[in-house]
Amino acid sequence: VLGGGTPALRARTVLPAADSTASTAARIAVTFARPMNQDSLNGKVFIEPAVPFELGWLENEMQILPLTPLQPDTAYTVTVGPGAQDSTGAEMSGTVTWSFRTRQPRLAYIVPMGMQPSGELWWSQQDGSDAVRLSTENQQVTSFAAAPDGSAIVYAVEENRTTANLWRVDVGSPTPVQITKESNVYYQAPHYGTSADMVSVEVRR
Repeated sequence: VLGGGTPALRARTVLPAADSTASTAARIAVTFARPMNQDSLNGKVFIEPAVPFELGWLENEMQILPLTPLQPDTAYTVTVGPGAQDSTGAEMSGTVTWSFRTRQPRLAYIVPMGMQPSGELWWSQQDGSDAVRLSTENQQVTSFAAAPDGSAIVYAVEENRTTANLWRVDVGSPTPVQITKESNVYYQAPHYGTSADMVSVEVRR
């Protein structure tokens, strides 16, 4: 820092995004603008309302890993600092603070069409109110999986006895997106792992 000034603690990105609505299983992380002394953050990260957590690191990204689920419909504030140090050991001024609110859990389900077990994909509040169709009209959804952070749902759509392709719908987006466009390939039973970035699926050819 020119002139010997104290560098400010800055974040390139925070998750969930500031002032956003997120799942109770949302990923909580902050990517710093400069390499950090990771040990200097121990005891300098706070969540209100209080939640027990551990810290993990991926290069400049600090991951905040809750040990118990977040509560639904609750506003949380995350504060990092003061007293954090960069990788050179220089203490950084200020804090990084942001807030987000968790959503109420929702139910996703398939509404069968006629005598078929497949049907349209819908979701609603737990009491059945505010039901919204997620798939396009008359799609024959056979199976689906929700991302661990609640950000998206991937589902399989049967086109005929030998073909079923994968679709994805993001929370807050009214438009499903087709992921695979194949013939004589039958995708089914999508499954997320621990990350919203990876989906496994059964394939029948």
